[in-house]
Amino acid sequence: MNRRNQTSRSWYRHLVETFLSLITNILSLISWLITLLNHNWRRISTNSLRHPKYSVGFPRQVPFLHLLHRTRQMGFWYFPKQLRYRLRRSLQLQRWGFFLLGLVLSGLMTVMQGLTIPVYAGTLQINQSASTTTVDSGIFFTYTINYSCSISSCEDVQISTILDSDLDNNSANVSLSGGNNSSYNQGTSNAIWNLGNLSAGESSQVSLTLRFPPGITPNGAQSETTTTSITSTNSPDITGQTAPTVTAIATNKMIVSKSISAGGALGQDTVYRIDVCNPDADGDIGSINFNNINISDTLPAGVTFVSASDGGTLSGSTVTWSAISSFEVDNKSSCLSRFLTVRYDPPTYNLGDTPTNNATVQATLPDGSVINETPSETLTLVTPQPSLSFNKARQFPIRKVGDTQQFRFRIENTGTQALDNFVLTDTIPSEIEVTTIRIGDVEGGVSTSVTVQYQTNLNSTFTTVLGSPFTMSTSGNGTTVDVASLGLAAGEYITQLRYNYGTLPIGFKDRNSPYTGFEAQVLTTDRNGNSVNAGDIISNTADINYTGGSTSDSVDFDIVEEIPSGFTNKVLLEPLSGIVFPGDIVKYRFDLRNTNNATGTLVEPVVADFLDENLEYVDTTSMTTAISGVSVPTPTIEVLDNYNSTGRQLIRWNWDGTGFQQPIGSRVRIEFQARVKAGSPIGTYQNYTHLVDYDNTLFNSIDCNGNGTNKGGRLYVTDVNDLDGDSNITEQICQSNPVEIEIKELAKLDAVKLSQGDLDSNFVEPPNLAQATADGTIQYKASITNLGNVALTNLVVVDILPSAGDSYVAISGSRGSQWLPTLAGTLTVPGAATVYYSTVSNPCRPEVDHSPPGCSAPGWSTTPPSPISDVTAIKFDFGSTVIQPSEAFEFIWPMNIPATVNPGEVAINSFGYKVVRNDNSQPLSTAEVIATAVEIQQPVANKPNVLLVKRITAVNGSTNINGNDLSTYINQQDDLNTDGNPYDDNDITVPTPINPGDPQVDTDKWLDPTTFLIGGIDVGLVAPGDEIEYTIYFISTGDNIANNVLLCDRLPNDVTFIPNAFNSTPAPDLSGLPGSDRGIVLSLGSSDVSLTNAEDGDSGQFFPAGVDPTTKYPHINCGGSNTNGAVVVEVGNLPHAISPGVPHDSYGFIRFRSRVN
Repeated sequence: MNRRNQTSRSWYRHLVETFLSLITNILSLISWLITLLNHNWRRISTNSLRHPKYSVGFPRQVPFLHLLHRTRQMGFWYFPKQLRYRLRRSLQLQRWGFFLLGLVLSGLMTVMQGLTIPVYAGTLQINQSASTTTVDSGIFFTYTINYSCSISSCEDVQISTILDSDLDNNSANVSLSGGNNSSYNQGTSNAIWNLGNLSAGESSQVSLTLRFPPGITPNGAQSETTTTSITSTNSPDITGQTAPTVTAIATNKMIVSKSISAGGALGQDTVYRIDVCNPDADGDIGSINFNNINISDTLPAGVTFVSASDGGTLSGSTVTWSAISSFEVDNKSSCLSRFLTVRYDPPTYNLGDTPTNNATVQATLPDGSVINETPSETLTLVTPQPSLSFNKARQFPIRKVGDTQQFRFRIENTGTQALDNFVLTDTIPSEIEVTTIRIGDVEGGVSTSVTVQYQTNLNSTFTTVLGSPFTMSTSGNGTTVDVASLGLAAGEYITQLRYNYGTLPIGFKDRNSPYTGFEAQVLTTDRNGNSVNAGDIISNTADINYTGGSTSDSVDFDIVEEIPSGFTNKVLLEPLSGIVFPGDIVKYRFDLRNTNNATGTLVEPVVADFLDENLEYVDTTSMTTAISGVSVPTPTIEVLDNYNSTGRQLIRWNWDGTGFQQPIGSRVRIEFQARVKAGSPIGTYQNYTHLVDYDNTLFNSIDCNGNGTNKGGRLYVTDVNDLDGDSNITEQICQSNPVEIEIKELAKLDAVKLSQGDLDSNFVEPPNLAQATADGTIQYKASITNLGNVALTNLVVVDILPSAGDSYVAISGSRGSQWLPTLAGTLTVPGAATVYYSTVSNPCRPEVDHSPPGCSAPGWSTTPPSPISDVTAIKFDFGSTVIQPSEAFEFIWPMNIPATVNPGEVAINSFGYKVVRNDNSQPLSTAEVIATAVEIQQPVANKPNVLLVKRITAVNGSTNINGNDLSTYINQQDDLNTDGNPYDDNDITVPTPINPGDPQVDTDKWLDPTTFLIGGIDVGLVAPGDEIEYTIYFISTGDNIANNVLLCDRLPNDVTFIPNAFNSTPAPDLSGLPGSDRGIVLSLGSSDVSLTNAEDGDSGQFFPAGVDPTTKYPHINCGGSNTNGAVVVEVGNLPHAISPGVPHDSYGFIRFRSRVN
């Protein structure tokens, strides 16, 4: 239900209650005086007249209340032989095809109609729950904060939660859900939800998803000091409520091991590896860090120490790595590794010996305790055997002329002996020129050095590169040599490179980055004078020789034209946990890349994001680039709702027509936001972006899915949804990696109570006053809506009826009623709800968690007492009825007003409710709706009243049709219940008094109906092409002038408006546009004029099908959509008739013609 903005109210309830009676009486006196001075200030009540939703904040104010009517869509009976139609009885007031929709009133009445019920402070409630009581550190859990607002709206509501110091306060790991304006301050560990204004009767939830930090959380840590507060500018605050305690589980899961990394042969190097490792890809979950780590290794007797990595030192027979500050857990299989190289030499050791080597790992845990692990490794000494692994690689599968290519060597000594005289030689192809020489680093802790030499076309002798030999270690730095620094002569170029390792040690392994190899540029003309062209394949081979063996490996790549290689990569920025609730904002980022695999720019790309049906686009928040010196134009952002009738939004960022060419190796980064739709079902949903279009003829797919395989989650997919809009649904587009959100449950129920007094034409929503008269009637309406995505059940509603000195239902405090309405009849409610009645004046109500002092057992009964007016309280128990997400229902019950009440006195009513979630039986906070009030008014007798009668007055220009004489008056039945019209004569047949929902007041003020109200309502059969003339008679018959009367008639779908029906006669209204077609007649004040169909200076206008009259008259209501055209006439102010035909401008008619299709 839409809520009106509530006027600002102080929360000083007791002060307001003290002066309530005095204020009410003063306002009543003012109202009574103004009534005496000027009856025009009173609001028009037309009973069966209905007006659309009143202006925000002023339900009793009707600034533009139009008098309208519509014609019911005419039904036709189809006769195949004659192709004829029968006009049905669609020309009757209200139920016969048109109804009064409003009168425009102005003046000081607007001020007097804005009265509101007495001011009371809203009451806030919160309770908290946790999704678990124990949890592994690193696993997210959720605090759910249930909140509600009762009695009156709660303004500027804020919920604040301060995290316990043991919880992870990093903003990247704290997610807030619920509400539309939340924030988190990492510095103060404070989560804040700014909920704005809450309506009384609103009960909902927010949630906080967080974790204990992995690694540093000791086992048994608790969240016991997490506290939550809820504040409001007009409600008492609730502060420092402690959240349920959650206890962390954290244990040592590190895997400490020792192994042979390389070697194991007699007389050769043996490399030991000591590891402290996370156990697996989720090594941070429930794990703890190692701090102050000391590693030692005791060497077996007679072993020769060779080296220790990372600064390990030998003292006696013990190698030590000390003062390692920490090794932290993470979410991948990482290790802290140390390498020890020794040698088992004869004669101390022999083939087949099995020496054992022991290590010790000591570490301090987060709780201060010390742990010692003692891994060991036993090996069997073997005969030395050579073994080598060699791989040559190139970086890019394609290049164009002028591009640079990288060549990399991966060498690993996998044998049990060192390889002597180890030399790698690379012969450079004639199509490329070496520009850079690279010397990389090693993995595995085994270092060595290499001498690099080169041969040129002018010097067949190998020249040593300055700086050789280069050390290859685990530093991660590497060495780069620019060929331009070698001092080659003009026209001189490298033809061969040689890398001389001398003796390649056991366990040597090239590192992938920084790598060993070289870079070269593709030539336009090769060394033999031949052009290098697209389609050529360039091959390069490296040869390795060492004592006792050799090997080689080759790579090749294709020469191509300029081709882009693009894709999109997508990430979820907020919330990082991916956990969201209906109403939450989700922030995404995608990178549009034209990678280094490209050989050309990406021209005018188009990126699309086909949002899941549970998301709706909010905005694009930023665009950043990593393109030096290139201006990136802003793309056109297309937001296409219900794309191709899928119910989903398509968002396109379109650079088409901008001239943008994205360079090689660049990215464009865009961030945008989407909102989770209300009522979105619980579940996990994936979202993608797609590169759907570009203006290049060719495209390299290597970066989207390689050779047909999923690459980084990216994949070429068929454009079955036509995301580029070219009607081709068989082409391939590049889909990004998936990004996942999990929509969690949100329980939220909204309730409101409305009143309608016998002076109100509609139900009135608090804080505004309903209006009624002594000895009159009230109708109460309860409206309840499930605004969440969780089904609710066990709804119980308790209503304590107003009485002098009454109090609220679910909370403490006086409501301030001054009189007692009584129940008018038994109640019915939707579904399988049970209605209970009580006659106790102050019943206890544990159903809504409230039993005020002095309360009595309610004695609930499903049988109402006799008389039913003795009922003091009502309970609606919906039992096991399930209220589904977005489901809404309402129920209405009547009340009678005593005849003894005084003007200005009010009766204030509210109800409290409680409901539980259907999935886990968790209750929401009890809430009480904003109180609705009915004020007694002085009897008013100055109501305007406009009546309408519609007739067919001619067919094909004749008044004689099918035996009917349309030039005469044809009376109708007077019984509304049998489709009669009591208003087409001067017989008073509608009973009084007029209650809400009853028909309008009847009249006896028509000019002689037998001569004025001519025409028929059923003219028999007509045929396609027949011309029908409609006349709508109107009269103002109330006790006051009817201001700004506006008539609207919607044409039925089976006829067509005749625009020039009255071009000849009667005379035109001179205010209209000269020369325009005239299809409308207005008769008023004994004067007939024809009106144009156009929007001009006269009072008539025809609105073609599809053109809503609200475009000119914002408050008009023609009773439905304009599907076939509508005639609108501004009649103006009508004085009320005091006798038949007097005054002469109190009545008239409008007329138009249409043709049967």
